[in-house]
Amino acid sequence: MPLADGPLRRLIETSPLPVHLVTDTDHRSLAASPAREHEWGQTAAGLLGQTLWRFAPKGIQAAEQSLDQHGWWEATCRSRSNCGPAPATPACGSAAK
Repeated sequence: MPLADGPLRRLIETSPLPVHLVTDTDHRSLAASPAREHEWGQTAAGLLGQTLWRFAPKGIQAAEQSLDQHGWWEATCRSRSNCGPAPATPACGSAAK
């Protein structure tokens, strides 16, 4: 996680709630709270950088599938210089990594 995101990472890692932080385009793990680690039965370090899409609840999956219809990826990529086509997530019609 970039140095500028350090405060957000620390907020997640010190939260008493079961929370985690993932990238918006491919759902890769960036940080997790101790309560979330307990829920998962493993440390956040063990999942760092791995996609967590397989753990996404059906509601999250359904919501993400609608993002393309609403132009989400176009808006996201306009603000990023290294964006190509929509990311390869299940929401974009590709298999999970």
